[in-house]
Amino acid sequence: DLFAWAKQTGNRILKSEKMEDGGTGYHIQKGEAANRLKANVSLDIRGAVCPGPIVEAKKLLNGMQTGEVLRLVSDCPGVQSDI
Repeated sequence: DLFAWAKQTGNRILKSEKMEDGGTGYHIQKGEAANRLKANVSLDIRGAVCPGPIVEAKKLLNGMQTGEVLRLVSDCPGVQSDI
C-alpha cells in the first residue's frame, strides 16, 4: 500500500485529498535518498487496465532473484489493492 511504500522509501505522506474526478491526490514529502530502495527492474504500464499490470508484474517477478526490487508504475485504479 502507499503508506508501506512511503515507509520503505523514506518518504512521508503529508495529506490526501479527494479530486474532482473521484480519484485521490496525495501530498508526498521526499525523504532521504539513502533510505531509498534501488529498483533492479522498472515496469511502466500506465494505460493498461486490470488485470494487465498484475499479470505483467508477475511475469517479471518470476524471472527475478530473491531480494531484487521491481518498480511498478500504473494508473489502473485497482492495482493498489491487487498488489
